[in-house]
Amino acid sequence: SDLNGFEWAKESIEDLFERKIISGDGSGKFYPENNTTREELVKMLVIMADVYDATAELPFNDVPKGAWFAPYIASAVQTGLVNGISSAEFGVAVNVTREDIAVLAYRTASLMKIDLPESQEAKVFSDRDSISEYAREAVTELQQAGILNGYEDASFRPKAPATRAEVAVILNGILSKAK
Repeated sequence: SDLNGFEWAKESIEDLFERKIISGDGSGKFYPENNTTREELVKMLVIMADVYDATAELPFNDVPKGAWFAPYIASAVQTGLVNGISSAEFGVAVNVTREDIAVLAYRTASLMKIDLPESQEAKVFSDRDSISEYAREAVTELQQAGILNGYEDASFRPKAPATRAEVAVILNGILSKAK
């Protein structure tokens, strides 16, 4: 019920909801403008890539064993989908940046063996020098595949938090390329 103003993301949100990759709060709200935390994103990616493993070991001190997200993080680490922010910490409650969603979505596509064909010319974002070295390939590949866009001012805003609506559009874009 809270997707007014998010028409650009509505179809992606609904598609991912039907696939049980994302959910709302149970009362009909999705909160598309809210930032996405690392553990929320990892749950989505593990479900999307179908790599859930309840027996996976947790290597991080900041992930309580009984937490709802613990088995998703353990599964994602086991498959090489995600790393911690250090060898001892995952980064629970840390918001995912736009460049990090690009990297993790790109890794998920690779894990799922989804080909990301170049359907668009490479775009030079006005803030391209702000994109971390580790994220440049992922940002370029997802942009050229037509999955990731910048803003109207030609910026990408790599360090900005990724909203739930933005994440839904990117993940649904990856799934749209699956054969």
